[in-house]
Amino acid sequence: MTSQPIQKYLDLIRSYIDRKISTKEFEREYLLMFKGDKEGVSEKAFLILDRLFSDVDCYTDILPLGKWDISEEQLREAAKKAYLTLGKGE
Repeated sequence: MTSQPIQKYLDLIRSYIDRKISTKEFEREYLLMFKGDKEGVSEKAFLILDRLFSDVDCYTDILPLGKWDISEEQLREAAKKAYLTLGKGE
C-alpha cells in the first residue's frame, strides 16, 4: 500500500499521464505541491519527486528548445517514469 504523502503525488501525476489535466495545470500544481509539502516522504521517494521537479522546471512550450529545456512529450515521459517508480513502493 502506498503512503498518504506519496498518494497525492501519484494522483496528480496519473491525472497528467491520462491527459485529464493540461501540462500547464500539471506544472502549476506539481510545483506548488512539491514546494509546499510539509508531510515529508522517504529519501527514495524524495529523490524521485525531486528529479520530476527538475523536469517540470525545465519544461517549456517555447520553440526552439534551449539546451536545458524539455518538451511536453519529454515531460510526460518523465512523469510516467516517476509514476511507475513511485508506484513500486516507497
